[in-house]
Amino acid sequence: MRHKKRFLTMACITALCCAGILTGCGESEDLSAAGISGTALTSSEEDAEDTEDMEDTSSVEHGDVIGKVSYAGSDADNESLVDAKVAEVTSVNEDGTWSLAIYELSSVIAEYEITELTDVAFDNYIDSGVTEDYVMSDADEIQICSNGLLTAADKTAVTEGDMLIFCGNESGGNTITVYHQTDLEAAEDTLETENGEETGAE
Repeated sequence: MRHKKRFLTMACITALCCAGILTGCGESEDLSAAGISGTALTSSEEDAEDTEDMEDTSSVEHGDVIGKVSYAGSDADNESLVDAKVAEVTSVNEDGTWSLAIYELSSVIAEYEITELTDVAFDNYIDSGVTEDYVMSDADEIQICSNGLLTAADKTAVTEGDMLIFCGNESGGNTITVYHQTDLEAAEDTLETENGEETGAE
């Protein structure tokens, strides 16, 4: 009886092992039949692959720095605009110098600052009574402001009645922005017309 029980036990174990092997083979065949091929991964290999996928995704989300955009400002930085000097050309002299009337901020608008060379409110300035003759240096640069645009020019573009803004430049000289009197008058006429239309509408 003991031998019979052992035999039955061994037979059951063998049958279970065979069934497990056959089941595994069946799954392999099913995968092949479905057209899926490849090598099975162990749990450690699966973890490694998942980690690589996460790294790739992180790389795509953050991206690589291809280039860096630097600030491109005007001929004048913020510091030089704060220290800008405003003057009117009272005469262009035969020796090439300019006679200037130096302007200062009105006490009413004492806190006004120039932030853009293309948009200066000259109404905030008054004649200080100080005059000087200005001689251009090789480090000086001239630009004309017209219709909100700055255009490079030379000293022959400066005429009597022009308003000038002097700002320090990197060469150790001045960047001189010129507003022609004709442009200033046109801007004033436009402003008066706009104000008149607004007043009439009210």
